[in-house]
Amino acid sequence: MGNLFSTAGMKLEIGAAPMAFNGTDLVAADFSAVSWTEITGHTNLGSAGDTTELITSNHIDAARTRKIKGPRNAGSMQIVCDLDYADAGQLALIAAEKTNYTYPFKITFNDAPTGGTPSERYFVALVMSQQEEFGEATSQMKLNVTLEIDSNIVRVAAAASGSAPDNTVLPAITGTATVGETLTASTGTWSGSPTPSYAYQWFADGESIPGATADTYDLTAGEEGTVITVQVTASNVNGSASAISAATSTVAGA
Repeated sequence: MGNLFSTAGMKLEIGAAPMAFNGTDLVAADFSAVSWTEITGHTNLGSAGDTTELITSNHIDAARTRKIKGPRNAGSMQIVCDLDYADAGQLALIAAEKTNYTYPFKITFNDAPTGGTPSERYFVALVMSQQEEFGEATSQMKLNVTLEIDSNIVRVAAAASGSAPDNTVLPAITGTATVGETLTASTGTWSGSPTPSYAYQWFADGESIPGATADTYDLTAGEEGTVITVQVTASNVNGSASAISAATSTVAGA
């Protein structure tokens, strides 16, 4: 089974000022200047995500209902908090419900790799309701809030610490370019943290050689008259990049 992710430790925040959706999907950078207030004491964050409206058309000749996808709706979030009259985030929700504006929201997951950054979700929403739930004598009083999301939901993935590989010195080929000889590829020099792993692909006159994916290659008669290059791909948890060596001299016959 793959990784499991717990809701425990997630944070919910509301922006200090209204923010509108203008019809173009938002990106994370749109939220970079937002001043956030954390909403604490939440016991349920509900769910959110796109649902596409179904459009149908009844075709008489085919006696069949045809279907297409219409607009997307990111849905409603039902938030439940243990009521706290002193919590700045809860007070901000109550205040936002009294306006006609959409506000920015941010959810931060509890899934950051060691030394890295967590997953995040951003969106704008109308605060449609804020209701105090009293319950029975032994109940903890609740604040129940409904958000109607009025934008796409921006997804930011968790990222490990370090950086993606970047080539600073090209790979190189050593050996004699003659049929029957063995060529050897160096990785070249790469930055990136953690240290990358490397994969190889050999080429003859720019065409990949099937199965030639080791750091060495034994030249065959099929490469006679061509020039050989090797591509090195460096990968780590933060990304991957490729670099191609200079070409050998023309491969001579045995």
